[in-house]
Amino acid sequence: MISYFKAVISLLAAVLLAASCNDPTGAIIPDDHGLGWGLALADAVRDSEFPEGVLFMVSCIDINDEGEPETAIPWQFYFAETSDSTSVLIVMVQYIGTTNYLWEDSTSVPLGQLPDYDDAGPWVSAARDSMGAAYSDWEEYALVVKGNEYPEFPLVLNVAVLQFMSPDSTGQLSAIINSDNNSVLGLIEY
Repeated sequence: MISYFKAVISLLAAVLLAASCNDPTGAIIPDDHGLGWGLALADAVRDSEFPEGVLFMVSCIDINDEGEPETAIPWQFYFAETSDSTSVLIVMVQYIGTTNYLWEDSTSVPLGQLPDYDDAGPWVSAARDSMGAAYSDWEEYALVVKGNEYPEFPLVLNVAVLQFMSPDSTGQLSAIINSDNNSVLGLIEY
C-alpha cells in the first residue's frame, strides 16, 4: 500500500512540476495567451523590422472557447504598408511567448488597417450564442480577422471569421462576426 501511495504522490509531483509554467528550454510560459498579449509581442517585432507596416490580418489555426490559441499553437499577425502592396511581414507569436517572422510577397494586400483588438473571446461567445444548443458540442478551430470582403455587409469594416467542426468531423460551420461590435452577421454550414 505504501508503494502505491508513493507512486501516486510521485505522479502528482510530476504533474505539478510539468504545470509549473516552464517549457523544456526553461522559458516561462505566460498565463495569458489572448489577442492583446500576442499583438503587443507582434508589434514589437513590427516596430523593429517594418515600422511603416500596419496590421491587416490576424489568424490562429486552433482557438479555444476563451478566444486563445490551444496549447502550442501560435498567433499569426500580418503587416503591410498601405502604399506598398508587395511586402508582407508575418509575425508568429508562439505559445511560450517567443516570436519569429518571415517575409512574403503578395499582390493582394488589403488597404485597410485593423484596430488593436484586445480579446477574441467575445467573438467566440457571440458565435456560440448565435449557433444555439444544436451546435453546443461543435469545436471551434480556426479564426481569421481581416477587412470585410463580404458585399452583403457593406457597412461593416472588419470581420472575424470563426470556423467550427462537428464532433465527427463531417460538418463545418463558419460564423461571420462584425469584429468591431461583436455582432454575428451570418452562419454558413457546409
